Amino acid sequence: MLPPGYNTLSFSATQHYTQGCEQPCAPELWTHLKLDEALLTIEYEWDTVPLRLSELSELIFDPKIMNEARLHLITANIKDEGTLTPAGIVASGAALRFDYRKTVFTLSNQVTEGMDNILVGEKGFVESFLKDLGINMSVEGPTLKLVHLPTKLEGGELTLDQSHVLLVVTGRNADEIKLAAETMSILTIPFPDTDEMKISEFALPEISLYEGKQMVAAGEKYPFKKMNYKNRTFIGLDPAPEDIIFRLPPDFLIKPNQQASISLDFSFGSGMKSDSTLNVLLNGEFVATARLDNQSGGLISGYQLNLPTYLFKGGTNVLSFKPKMTPLFGEHCHFLQTGNLQLTLFDSSFMEFPPMPHRIELPRLDLLFLNGFPYTRWPDGFDTLIVLSEANSAAANAAINLIGVMTQKNGYPMFGIRVSADVKEKWDKEIILVGRADTIPSEYYAKAPLQLGEINKVPYPVYQNWDVHKGMSWSQQTSGMNSAKGIIMQFASPFKEGHAVTLFTATSDEGVERLGRAILEPAVQAATKGDLVFVDYVVDKFKQVKFGDGADFKVTALNAGTSFITGKGGDISTTNYYLTSYPWLYWLLLSAIILIIAIITYIILRHRRKRRLTPNENE
Repeated sequence: MLPPGYNTLSFSATQHYTQGCEQPCAPELWTHLKLDEALLTIEYEWDTVPLRLSELSELIFDPKIMNEARLHLITANIKDEGTLTPAGIVASGAALRFDYRKTVFTLSNQVTEGMDNILVGEKGFVESFLKDLGINMSVEGPTLKLVHLPTKLEGGELTLDQSHVLLVVTGRNADEIKLAAETMSILTIPFPDTDEMKISEFALPEISLYEGKQMVAAGEKYPFKKMNYKNRTFIGLDPAPEDIIFRLPPDFLIKPNQQASISLDFSFGSGMKSDSTLNVLLNGEFVATARLDNQSGGLISGYQLNLPTYLFKGGTNVLSFKPKMTPLFGEHCHFLQTGNLQLTLFDSSFMEFPPMPHRIELPRLDLLFLNGFPYTRWPDGFDTLIVLSEANSAAANAAINLIGVMTQKNGYPMFGIRVSADVKEKWDKEIILVGRADTIPSEYYAKAPLQLGEINKVPYPVYQNWDVHKGMSWSQQTSGMNSAKGIIMQFASPFKEGHAVTLFTATSDEGVERLGRAILEPAVQAATKGDLVFVDYVVDKFKQVKFGDGADFKVTALNAGTSFITGKGGDISTTNYYLTSYPWLYWLLLSAIILIIAIITYIILRHRRKRRLTPNENE
C-alpha cells in the first residue's frame, strides 16, 4: 500500500452537534490533531542497490530517506588541498541531491559500514585501497565507478553489502579528481546506466553574482508562470491558498520610498456578495487585497498592487493568494449556492522589483544559515576559502558538514569553493575558519568579538535597549571553557576590507566535531544570529524518555563586535568603506569642506573690500 515516492496520510472528520441548523465554523465542530506528538512507525529493510550511476539521482542520494542521510567520505589524508577541495565538492553535490533532508558527513581513511561511502583520491591510493578490498581497478583518467560496499566479517573475510554502495571518484592528479568530483555533483538525471564513467571533458554553465534556486533579480519582470505557478481556480467559500515562493539577495539595500509592483490577471464568478475579496499575504502577513465587488463577475487584467520593498526580507519569501468568497443570497437554514464562487488567478500575472543596490552591514550570522551569505554571492562558492586550522578529522568533518548546509540553503553545487589546511594563507576574499581554539592564529582574533588565548577577552551584555543593541562590558580574564561548548563568530577580515571571516571553534577536537553536527539542526540554525553564538550540548530528558535520544543544543546569540559595510561582490572602496562604517567621518569631512569654503570666501571678500577702500595710486 506504500508505493515508492511520496505518500499522503490524510485525516478527515465529519461532525454535527445538533439535528437542526448549525454554523459550519462553530468551535464545537473542531478536532485538534496533535501531530507534533504523534508517531509513525514503519517496518522496512534495505533493498539491493542497482550498480548504475543513474541511481545517484533516483535511489542513492534520495531526500525521501528517513530520518536523516548519512554519507562517509574516504580520503588518503586531510592535509592535501588537492584532495580536500574535491571532497568538499562531492559533499556539496550529494547534499544538494538530498535537498531539505538533514545530511551528516564523516571523513576518514577507512570504510565505515552501515552507510554509503564515497572514495575520493588519486590513482595510486585508490587502486591500492580497492585492491585490499578485493576490487581490481585501473585508473586511466577522471573516473566515476560504483560498487557494492565491501565489508569485513569477524573472521577477516570480505563480503559485499548490497544495500549500500562505494562510489569511487578518482583521477591521476588533483585536476582530474576535481573534474570527476564536479561531474558527480551534476548527475541529476537518470543517466548513465553503467557502473563506470570515464570523463573526457566538463563544461560549467555561465553564472553570475546572486544567482541560485528561486532567486529574483531587481529590475526584471517575473511572470508567475516563470515562478512555477500555473493557472489556479479557487472554488468555494474558503478555498486553500496558493503560494509563490521566491528568494531575494540578503544584501539588497532597502530604501523606504521604493515599491515592488505586482500585476494580477484574474476572473471571478457572478452572484458574489460585495465583501468577497482576493487577499494577498506576504510571509503570512496580510499586505493587500483585490475586492471582488461586481455582482456580474468579471475578467480583470493588470490589477495593480504596489508593496513597499521593506515588507520583503532577504532570503526566502512566500507570496500567498487567499480568496474569501461569499454568496449574494444566504439566509439561516437555507441552502447556500456555492457553485458560482469561483476565481481564477492566471499565470500571466507578474511581479517586478525596482533596481536595488547591494550593500549591507555585517556581521550577521543569521544570513549564513539563510542562504550561505556572504559565501554564496557567487552561487558556486567562488572566492570562498575554508581553512582547517589543524589537519584532523574533527575540523574536516565540521567543514564538510558546513559545505553541505550552505549548498542546501542556496540550491547550487559549490564547484568554486576551496578547502585548505594552510592556516597561514592570507586570503583576500571570504574566509571560513574551522578548528580548535588554540590553533587559531592570533591575527584573526584582532577583530573577533571574543578573543581566546592565555588571557580571554570576553564581552558581557549590561543592558538591552529598544533597538536590541546591548551595552557591552569587556572582561580580560584567565579562565576556561567547557570542552563540549562550541563557538561561532563572524567579523571583518584582517586581510581585506569589506570581506568577512566566520570562525567555528571549540577548546577540544570533540567540541569542534560536535559543533559541526549542531549546525545541521534546524533549531540551532534558527537561533543563530548576531556576530557571536555559543552552542552548548544539553540533554532533553523528555526527548530521551520518549524517543530514546535526548541530545539537544542550547544557543546563546549576541552582537558584541564592531560592524562593517560590504558591497556587491564584497569589494568596497577604502573611501566608501570608512564613510559608511564611520558616519561621523562623513559629517567631519562635510564640516571641514564648509569651513574651508567659508574661509576662502572670507579671504576673497576681504581682499576685494581692501581694494575698494584703498585709494588708487595713479589718481
